[in-house]
Amino acid sequence: MIALAVLGGLAAARRLGPGWGVLAMYLLYLAYGAHPLLFWAGLAGLLALGRGLFWDRQTALAFALAFGKFLLVPFLLGRLLPYYEALWYALRASPAWASYAPLTYLPQAPPLELALGGTLFVVSAAALGGRALAEVWGRGAVLWPLLATQPLWFGQWGMAAPLVWASAYFAARGSWAGVLASLALASGLHIYGGILAAAAAFLWGARWVVLLAPALFLLPQSWILWALAGSLAGSDLASRVALLFSASPWWLAKTAVEGAVLIAAAFFAGRMGVLALLGLVASILLASSRPDFGGYAYRHFLAALPFASAGMGRRLLAGLGAASLAPFFAQVWLFGLSADWALYYASTGDLGAGPVAEAYRAAYSP
Repeated sequence: MIALAVLGGLAAARRLGPGWGVLAMYLLYLAYGAHPLLFWAGLAGLLALGRGLFWDRQTALAFALAFGKFLLVPFLLGRLLPYYEALWYALRASPAWASYAPLTYLPQAPPLELALGGTLFVVSAAALGGRALAEVWGRGAVLWPLLATQPLWFGQWGMAAPLVWASAYFAARGSWAGVLASLALASGLHIYGGILAAAAAFLWGARWVVLLAPALFLLPQSWILWALAGSLAGSDLASRVALLFSASPWWLAKTAVEGAVLIAAAFFAGRMGVLALLGLVASILLASSRPDFGGYAYRHFLAALPFASAGMGRRLLAGLGAASLAPFFAQVWLFGLSADWALYYASTGDLGAGPVAEAYRAAYSP
């Protein structure tokens, strides 16, 4: 189904443009979750509409780079899943997740199949999202995987991230319908993704989205926003900064390299770079643990990467891309799952032992 959803998105992109192609992929994903017949009807309609697929050299490059870095490299490192949280989310380890990410999960999907297929979906949507940004910000936008310091995987934020780019694309194109659709989907997949999608739209011309901001706090999943606001209000800056150093020396070195790459990239991302740097400050104030900080911070920088790759020279891009490999390899090697362990975790549903626990001890034990 995932591969067919990608084809449906490419078909829609051929007639409507790559931004709408991204949205079509998500609508097919949701249609399958509602009922398979809706999926097949939607796919047939998109294939008939497109009468072919949206495919050119830039699209091929976008998919080659995304698939190469986020799927092929982990496979060559012996990791079936590039990050264990893909299976963690697919197993629905926390019942609270569904309440702030109601559109993320496919009913009745086997966990390992959902983790693998969902990761393929996220990588494909991100590739097509980068190709959409290339229509507005230049061909360099498709090169953003070179700057990525962490893998992509199935999960609430991974599913929402390409919609942040779609929102910026539609805002720059002046499409209110596209912005609204991107905001709605992003908010349903991850409420925080909806906030970043609204911020991206605002930065690139859709100033009217501020009128919708109060609605985010009225959604059923808005409890997570109130929880974050409460955490911010009661934050102790000194203790939060101390969290940054509660890790093993080699992991701190990895974080230093990663931070240098991402901050350097942010300075070439224009307005989205400002959003990334503000997100770094917010992450320090919001994070309640060392791993939380990494997750909060990286999502802001990931949103800025296509704009950064479009705005910097090729030599700098090559240098930062080479530097990004060390933290990327470390993240995948330590927290990715081999096929044996992925099958074991999927069958037992317990990720509390084995390589996941060992990875956390290796990374976060000073």
